[in-house]
Amino acid sequence: MSCETKAFCPPLTLVLFPAASSSQGGGGQPSATELNALRSQISDKDRLIETMEQDNEKARAVREMEERLISSAFYNLSMQMHRNAAEARLNSHQGGGGGA
Repeated sequence: MSCETKAFCPPLTLVLFPAASSSQGGGGQPSATELNALRSQISDKDRLIETMEQDNEKARAVREMEERLISSAFYNLSMQMHRNAAEARLNSHQGGGGGA
């Protein structure tokens, strides 16, 4: 049982069979059918948890990559602006804008 849409995964509920257990008179022991159903639900939930953990890890890796790209772009932009400002100052001093 996997959640096909990643935007919304409804919570899974554990289904118990109290009426069937008490009607057998076996001291409240669940039947083999109940145990198999519960084991199946647990394995479905385990698979869902594993899938969600993998998706979470992928999302974390993408977020970290985006952060590195943004930092790199900001650094490159600031270096380019600094270079342009330095060149403008050099040009103004060389072009006769130096005084008297």
